[in-house]
Amino acid sequence: MPTTYNIFQLADENVNHLQKLFTRLKDKVNDETLSQVTKFIDENLVFSINFDQNGLEQFLETCNYKNAYELYDSQAEAEKHFSKRSEQRLAFDNTFENGQKFKYAALNLGTIGVPAYWGQFCLHFDLKKYESEHSVAFIKNNSLQKDEKGKFIYFENDNCTFNAGKFLIDLATTENKHQLICLKLATKNLEADGIRQTICRSDGSDYMELIFINGDLSAYLKGAYIWRRTNKVTNKNIFNNKLSNQIEKQEKEFGKIHELLKQQGLRLITKD
Repeated sequence: MPTTYNIFQLADENVNHLQKLFTRLKDKVNDETLSQVTKFIDENLVFSINFDQNGLEQFLETCNYKNAYELYDSQAEAEKHFSKRSEQRLAFDNTFENGQKFKYAALNLGTIGVPAYWGQFCLHFDLKKYESEHSVAFIKNNSLQKDEKGKFIYFENDNCTFNAGKFLIDLATTENKHQLICLKLATKNLEADGIRQTICRSDGSDYMELIFINGDLSAYLKGAYIWRRTNKVTNKNIFNNKLSNQIEKQEKEFGKIHELLKQQGLRLITKD
């Protein structure tokens, strides 16, 4: 039987490696800039999950987030959910202890998440509170991220065999997640918008990932957002520019979501 790894333990074991890389980065970025970036991250970092309408309604009924293995009655249904990435998702999850209990989220500094891939609704959750109470692991990239040539970056050239060695050096714990984030940013655009998009690109599937197991997220909800999509034919916002009309249209179309959010003390906010 293939060896399985404890992902949280591996993240702990990567601390020294990240520290060395971070020390090198500090030689390329002045201290004031690095301090400002770290402060911005510390004040704004959350984790987010995107949903379609049905998925969000189902989640808000209990606020218990389930992965595909837990959501569907059979392995075949779960694999269908994974679609074209089924082989890679299974290979990844089966590499780790409790891999089929893993939940995946994006790190987020205030964006709409990844709506084009995972749904027009985005929930933000309190990362500081969650990580103080549960085990988490941070990944420099989406675990099934592809490069510009369509190759899965954490897999061998056959796109089927998981490359554990390449993956392990991109893992971080709660204590050194800021170092991993700074390494992701490197010397790229360090303005606020640039930082947000580097951490979680709203126009693609490139984002830093959080892996966690406990799906009871009721105590960690911070915000609820809907993507301000643009109509490709008219090039006008789907929602009327007037706030009152916008809210009225949303409440008619997404009445159940509004009601469930109200029970959580939240309202649905439109975001680009």
